[in-house]
Amino acid sequence: MEFLACIRISIKKPTITPNPTTASATTSTTTTSTKTPGVTKPCREMRNNINALGATIIKGYSGIKMSSAEECMEECNKVSICKIWNYYTIAASVNINQCFLKSAAKNDVEETGVITGYCDRSQIIKDLLRGPVHGYAIENAFDDIETIGYNDIYFPKRINMRAGSAIDAIQIDYQSVTKPDLSGPHHGGSGGGLCQLVLGLNERIVKVQGRIKDGVESLIFTTNEGRNNKNCVSNAKVTFVEEYPGYVLSYISGRYGRFLQQIRFNWIREEKAYRVSSVVYDLSKAIITEHSKPGTVFNTTLTNYSPVVQKQFYTFTYSVTESRSFTFSTGLTVGVETTVEAGVPLFAAAGITVSASASLRFGYGSESTEEKSQKYKIEVTLPSNTTMDASLFVLEGTVEVPYVAQITVTYTDDTEKIVKDQEGKYRGVQASNVNAVFGPAKPIKTPSIL
Repeated sequence: MEFLACIRISIKKPTITPNPTTASATTSTTTTSTKTPGVTKPCREMRNNINALGATIIKGYSGIKMSSAEECMEECNKVSICKIWNYYTIAASVNINQCFLKSAAKNDVEETGVITGYCDRSQIIKDLLRGPVHGYAIENAFDDIETIGYNDIYFPKRINMRAGSAIDAIQIDYQSVTKPDLSGPHHGGSGGGLCQLVLGLNERIVKVQGRIKDGVESLIFTTNEGRNNKNCVSNAKVTFVEEYPGYVLSYISGRYGRFLQQIRFNWIREEKAYRVSSVVYDLSKAIITEHSKPGTVFNTTLTNYSPVVQKQFYTFTYSVTESRSFTFSTGLTVGVETTVEAGVPLFAAAGITVSASASLRFGYGSESTEEKSQKYKIEVTLPSNTTMDASLFVLEGTVEVPYVAQITVTYTDDTEKIVKDQEGKYRGVQASNVNAVFGPAKPIKTPSIL
């Protein structure tokens, strides 16, 4: 699941005369869309700009034209660390692999207006599906991705619309599984009456219907629980329907003036579970770090009053909470139920070994913990008529081991996607060493017998 994000740094656009767009679908047809799993919205924005500026000469650079979207993604897939590249071609013969440090390229970009970008593995919107544009490109553009950002997946929590004979304005409050709620901006005017659709924690928008005439005249949102906002609509006739099996609405974009002129719906596949299997550890790269402060398990004083040497045995039980975590260099969604089918690296006298395979369950981004009790037995030889202090110390340690594994992603519609050869890191905390410490044998007097 090697997802990469193409992030736009700076773009200068020429003036483009707005052209109205019309929806091609009806109530009996589902609209088509542009879909590229694993590609983010910013890279799609680059594509849109490329389509608009495909034959435009960039000011100050004779013969320089925009590169193709395919070159953008090809380059993005080649870059393994976060770098910037100049996003243009000269006479169709320039090597696009020219990469520059971000700090060096950014100022140049702002001065020249050349489209640039960089690959960032941490900023991800997975399996984004952008629906068609409905309406007219006239006034203020908006995109709610600027509110919710790229680091987590958000869904509508409350859809607020002002509507009369048309949609005057729309504003959406967003919710995430793991992050605080966010409120998107108000897009449109102040006319019409307020109408709301409030969604539950696990309720999602799975279908949108609407009507386009002079602008966006009506919008009907339907949830996975069968609820909708038909009471907000004065005209039930629709000119488009969007519904994509396995996808739910994430956020909106479009244009507005005194009323909503244009709208576009951005959908994602919501992940339900991850299954990690075929784990291969690279034990040669294991890193062991022992904690500096040992834990004291047991203190006692041993005494031998007899005239002969005595051997004494003591058995102690030590309980420790062991923690384990599996993380991947590719971006997975925090909180998604994760099952790892593998053994785990363990401390051993000869180094690191791997335990027998087991099934571990936890929410991605958190640790799997287990309370373990270990028995330790010590043997003490006490000279005659002596006393001795004894202590048992347990030292905990952390082991980190890189691995390669297969990830099976299950979506909410129960479809699955298998991605192989994903790099990750195992981190475990456990007892690494046990030491018994004995004080010097001190002579004692034989107690008198009463």
